[in-house]
Amino acid sequence: GGLPAWRAAGFRVETGDRDVVPGSVNLAGAGMPVITEEEASRWHSKGVLLDARAGERYRGEVEPIDPKAGHIPGAVSAPTTLNLDADGRFLP
Repeated sequence: GGLPAWRAAGFRVETGDRDVVPGSVNLAGAGMPVITEEEASRWHSKGVLLDARAGERYRGEVEPIDPKAGHIPGAVSAPTTLNLDADGRFLP
């Protein structure tokens, strides 16, 4: 539900500038697991490979981010937006 859900739950929100100590934030990449193309092609033997992108991206009709349109063969479409209610919270 993001910020609206935070506010609806009565949690505090601050406004204005905050002093941030230089160097107090550590950014790092590679936080998500990655599999190779070969591993993806065998994934059906382990379980279901879900593609949570919008349906038009899954079908290869539109691709604003990835270098190649479409989905990994064998992947099942499960668009994130279909898993959320009108308030942006996950469905049961």
